[in-house]
Amino acid sequence: MNSRTIWDAGGILGYCTDDGYEARSGLEHELKTYNVMFSISDIVFQDGNPMEGYWNWLKVKLVVKGGKIVVDKR
Repeated sequence: MNSRTIWDAGGILGYCTDDGYEARSGLEHELKTYNVMFSISDIVFQDGNPMEGYWNWLKVKLVVKGGKIVVDKR
């Protein structure tokens, strides 16, 4: 079973840094892997700067893909 199958079935995927890798490098590796399985948005608006902390990644307000709004939490 791969991540896309789990996601499509309503499962929750997580990222963990319980390894010997530097966190940012580990995250880059994980995201490259997920990029193969998940489509990518054209633009994401967040309520916070994701470079200031991972918690801001969870504050998604608007996602646009293919010129259409696919997530709207304004």
